Amino acid sequence: MDKLIIEGGRPLSGVIDVNGSKNAALPILLSSILLEGPQDFFNVPNLRDIRTTLKLLNLVGCSCTQEGKRVHMEPGTLTPEAPYEIRDSDGNSLPADAPLPAGVPAGAPAGPDTAAFDAIMSCGFEHGGFDRTYNAVPRWRYVKDLSQIADEKALLASYAKNTRRNVNIARESAVRVERIGRDRLPEYHAICEMSCEKNGFENRPLAYFESLYDGLGDRAEFNIASIDARAYLASWEEKRDGFAADIERFERLLETSP
Repeated sequence: MDKLIIEGGRPLSGVIDVNGSKNAALPILLSSILLEGPQDFFNVPNLRDIRTTLKLLNLVGCSCTQEGKRVHMEPGTLTPEAPYEIRDSDGNSLPADAPLPAGVPAGAPAGPDTAAFDAIMSCGFEHGGFDRTYNAVPRWRYVKDLSQIADEKALLASYAKNTRRNVNIARESAVRVERIGRDRLPEYHAICEMSCEKNGFENRPLAYFESLYDGLGDRAEFNIASIDARAYLASWEEKRDGFAADIERFERLLETSP
């Protein structure tokens, strides 16, 4: 360890630059996921643990760059997963040197991340194929580039035929999506539980969702989709009345036809 040996009885004066502490910088950097806007951190040592932490933050959606001892951070949408493989809107694999689509965390591999896949398997997780996911919670995440989308009509047109059909079915079925508050998290958890039982994977405890809501505030958004039964019934009554009007019109045509 470096040390200073001082000889003589003369008083010392001057300025000494003190290097930043790695152990102090790491928790500060990790807490940046809660920031609401860009932030610069200074006197951050350029060490392996710091670089690893910045890479991790980039993977979960917090954009980080380091120049010398300055770290610039821009918080984004929190995505606590490391992508396994990035594909384009048509489902095709991206070449290794292809630019990443908008919204994909910086540093994410374009091709399959087999190293991360093997690491998860080595921890004891089982994998029944990508149609079933893991027996834990890793899952598909779809990122849509909206930079060239002008409006809702253009957004719907950008999807495949089956997706457009499903959206139209949801509209005709009076499906409503509602953002909920903390008081309805037990209802949200119960719906997740039914989905987990149907698809064969484990649910998170209610306390997990409550801690997300309490810790992230407005940045944690929980939504519930439901069918408005009255609106759904009214839509079918409208169709029935339309069919009845068509039947009446055709009957009149039959009566007047030779």
